[in-house]
Amino acid sequence: MRATSWLIVLGCCCVETIALGQDAAVPASAPATTQPGITLVNLHLKQAVPEDVFFMLGKQGGIKFAPNGNVWDQEAMQVPNDVDFTNRPFWQAVHEVCGMWHVTLQNDFNSGRRLMVNAPQMSPNGQTWHALPTSESDGFVVEAVGFNQSINYGNPAGNSCGVQLRTYVDPSLRVQTFNGVAKVLEAADEAGHSMLLEHANGMFYGGGMQQRSFVFDCSVPLKYPPENAGKRIAHLKCILQLRAGDKMDSMVVEDPLKSPQVNKEFGDLRVTFRSLKKQGPSNYELKLTITHNDDDGRGGNSDWPMMQSAQLLDSMGRSFVNGGGGGGSSRNGVYNYTVNYNAPGGEDAPSGDPAKWVIELPTNTHVMRVPVEFSDLPML
Repeated sequence: MRATSWLIVLGCCCVETIALGQDAAVPASAPATTQPGITLVNLHLKQAVPEDVFFMLGKQGGIKFAPNGNVWDQEAMQVPNDVDFTNRPFWQAVHEVCGMWHVTLQNDFNSGRRLMVNAPQMSPNGQTWHALPTSESDGFVVEAVGFNQSINYGNPAGNSCGVQLRTYVDPSLRVQTFNGVAKVLEAADEAGHSMLLEHANGMFYGGGMQQRSFVFDCSVPLKYPPENAGKRIAHLKCILQLRAGDKMDSMVVEDPLKSPQVNKEFGDLRVTFRSLKKQGPSNYELKLTITHNDDDGRGGNSDWPMMQSAQLLDSMGRSFVNGGGGGGSSRNGVYNYTVNYNAPGGEDAPSGDPAKWVIELPTNTHVMRVPVEFSDLPML
């Protein structure tokens, strides 16, 4: 396996959101992004340092940009710059600001709406910063961050490769699940060889993931040309898929051991609490059904990360631990699950039986398909 990584870069005040129409039909060849709105930034600052700029950007996007260590105290962070944004998509503006001071961003998995700002990186050859190849679509910024290659000496026709993408989701959205494998529509190297896998469509919906943030990684599986391969991907066109909405609501089941069946709609998804049964001194089994109205028979594998965000709480609000479970077989978009919970030890351990079960999801959840295109990506 050979891998190449491209250095990760992101690149009076008001903020507004522009509503987008939702397509009635999404052609397989050119899907449209179906998004409630785009967060736009208006920010005009003279000779500002990055600590102040990121603070103002964070206020507009509802995100906290926190320094990783003593970033703001470093000498390079004392150099001021002018910032002049008018109706700029949020991540496009953040991308440009990161480029001004050569800083990078990373997820903070301990906080839902917080990103860490990293100091400028120094590579072994002395180069400190390179802009990444970027594709933008309706509030999404997608960066190509790396390329990997697998060579089969005994069977060159089995050679494979892939591009790693990092997607920055508009902060107006609340992502429920994000598919970790893109659907490839077009791919060719500079020599004209097709890089489409023979069963490319089978690589779509590679499993869902949920991160309580705005930054998601996924892979683009490709075929490596067996002979005379070029050194660059001349054209790459693919689709990213996620399930998201921009308004949140909670489903709360009080006294779940005695509760009857409870249903709640979250956009194109319905959650059905069926029952909670005690299985031992501190073990409980939850029966749950999730129904997808916009379902193709392969989306259920995205449900587990969503269910892991649910909480089983005692009367003091202390959490029982999700111990996994099973299920997921689909019939017309209906998925049945069993989730196990247990009481952990320690001072913060829950006491007594559960008092409530809670899950928070977007109320206008729907599938979104983001078209992405790149040209002239290096393969070495």
